[in-house]
Amino acid sequence: MKRRIIVSLLVLLILSVGVWAEGSKESVTTEELARLVFVWACFCGAALATLRGEHVRVDFLMKKIPYPTRLWVHMGISMLVASTGAIMSVSGTIYVIEKWMYPDYSTALLYPRSLFWAPVPLAGLIISGKNIFLTFHYISQITRKV
Repeated sequence: MKRRIIVSLLVLLILSVGVWAEGSKESVTTEELARLVFVWACFCGAALATLRGEHVRVDFLMKKIPYPTRLWVHMGISMLVASTGAIMSVSGTIYVIEKWMYPDYSTALLYPRSLFWAPVPLAGLIISGKNIFLTFHYISQITRKV
């Protein structure tokens, strides 16, 4: 799946550059499609990485912290990320609904711009849900140790 998305982005970008060099107006279409695929790939990829626990983290300092303290730090981080996901979900939903009620269409492909931003609330919901689950997991670990 990852390779397909990357290959499709590369093909769209190469087409966009090739058509632009030719001087045709069709480059707007391929550029807009590449932008749409890129936004969807970023937000869906962030949500998928969160679900799988494959997101980027720097843990060389965390390994030096004693285990009970590390659980508290992990819980705090999960709460912050859950809050960020909730903000993404609420703000993204409001924005998508506004764009849906007062339609604004893309220049070349004429799709509603709300479709462009639709993965934001979805990704926020997934990120928030996973980190709420992790927060409760760390709470159970902390109470078990006490």
